[in-house]
Amino acid sequence: KIVRGPMATGALFKRARSYRMIKDVTDRISYQKRNKVLSHLRDEYPIGLSDKYAKALIIFAEKSLGKLTARPRLYASFGLLALWGGVFALWFMAGLRPTAMSPLFDIILVIISVFASIYGIRKIVQLRTRQLFETKIKVPLPRLDKNSVLMAVLLVTLFLAMAALSGTVLI
Repeated sequence: KIVRGPMATGALFKRARSYRMIKDVTDRISYQKRNKVLSHLRDEYPIGLSDKYAKALIIFAEKSLGKLTARPRLYASFGLLALWGGVFALWFMAGLRPTAMSPLFDIILVIISVFASIYGIRKIVQLRTRQLFETKIKVPLPRLDKNSVLMAVLLVTLFLAMAALSGTVLI
C-alpha cells in the first residue's frame, strides 16, 4: 500500500512506470520533444490509443517528471551559482584577472561559467532521472528548460556585481 503525500510521489511514479506505455513515454519525454514522443506512440500503438489520450499522457508525464526533478534543478542551480560566485570573487579580488586583454578573458570566463553550469544542472537531473527510472543503463541528458536561461542571466549579473564590488573597470 502506498501512502499519499509529498514523499510518496517517487513511489507512485515508479509504480506507474510498471506499465509499458507509461514507461515508454516517461523514458522519452525527458530528452525528446512532445511531437516526437507523440509520433513514437502513434507508431508503437496504432490500435487502441487515441490522439487525445496520447497527448494527455505526454503532458502528464512531462509535468510529473518536471515536478520530480524541480528540487535537484534548484539545488544544482544554487550550488553552481555559489561555486561560480567564488570563482568570480577570486578572479577580481585575488588578482587572478590578467591585465593584458582582460575584456577578452572576462567574456571567456562568463561563457565558460554559463555553459558549464547548464551542463552541470542537466547532468544532475540526468542522475536523478536515472534514480527514478531505477535503471543501470545510461539515461540521455534531459532537454534544456527555463532554468537554464535564468541561470545564464544570474551568472552574468553575479559577474558584473563582483566586478563592481572589486572596483574593476571592465572595458
